Amino acid sequence: MAGASNPGNIGHEWVKSLFVEGHPCAGMDDVQIKNYNSADYAFIPAKVTDNPIYANDENYLNSLRALPKAMRAMFLEGDWSIAAGAYFDIWQEDAMTVSPNLINARDWWPRWISIDYGFDHHTAVYWWTASPPNSEGRRTIYTYRELVVRQTGPRELGKMIADRSKRRMPDGTIATERIESIYLSPDARAKRTDDDTIEVQLSDALRANGLPTCSIADNDRVGGWMLMYQLLQSGEWLISTDCGELIRALPVLTRDPDFTEDILKTDQLADDCGESARYGLKSQFKNHKNQPPMAERVQARVTSTDPTIIAIQSRKALQIETKRATPIPVVRRHRFQAGIQER
Repeated sequence: MAGASNPGNIGHEWVKSLFVEGHPCAGMDDVQIKNYNSADYAFIPAKVTDNPIYANDENYLNSLRALPKAMRAMFLEGDWSIAAGAYFDIWQEDAMTVSPNLINARDWWPRWISIDYGFDHHTAVYWWTASPPNSEGRRTIYTYRELVVRQTGPRELGKMIADRSKRRMPDGTIATERIESIYLSPDARAKRTDDDTIEVQLSDALRANGLPTCSIADNDRVGGWMLMYQLLQSGEWLISTDCGELIRALPVLTRDPDFTEDILKTDQLADDCGESARYGLKSQFKNHKNQPPMAERVQARVTSTDPTIIAIQSRKALQIETKRATPIPVVRRHRFQAGIQER
């Protein structure tokens, strides 16, 4: 079977995975992944310059050159790295990723973990560290480890996180990294797989393995995406090449057409990875110095020229910007049984 497609729109991510990059796409089950063979998929790139009719048609070429940046890259240059409407339209993999061998993190640097939990959906876990601020007050934030799993219970996940948080010391012994905080997706407080919530079960497993319990992540979506954008743009956030799913996710996250300051929620793996990264950065750096003043952030959301709509948009924008969720430590339920209080 042969097919033809432009980059962008629905299906961009799985076409890119299967044909362009040559690896299983999100949504495949274990049997499909096991039987995936990249040799079964052939990618034949074609550009407008390969077409003998349009290659010399300046009117047509000029219409492609006049497209917005992301669409121009896709339709004129055949670039599959960014989707139309991409939020992170500044994405440059070579500049924004780093080999793990070049992350020379010191023991005293802060380290933290972010988790977007799912069972039927993927769970995405990221490990973070940051260098001390330099003389200009700039620091470099690294995402240095990734864990992406499906259909994994919270207690099993806690053990997996603990196992991956260990490293070999110079004297040859194995020690757990000094993790300061673990930020967990807010919906984990309400969801249950047994008598306890996912938050409680996961916290129990983490604590039993020498890690801190979970805090509920800051869920400021707009502020979080904005912070991610700013950190990538300024070069203050670098992602280890070991974090392959996050690297694939960021360029395909698209703006919500109904509210362009937010990212469109989907059922794709990219959404889970992006959410976890947002939790990790926004929860750790709530008052990042590069965030614009409140007045500028509100003004950026106002898109209309009609006075009535401006007033409505301004009020809504102010509500969004002033609403800031803060991490809340895990709350254990109290069970009273036979006169004994159990925590």
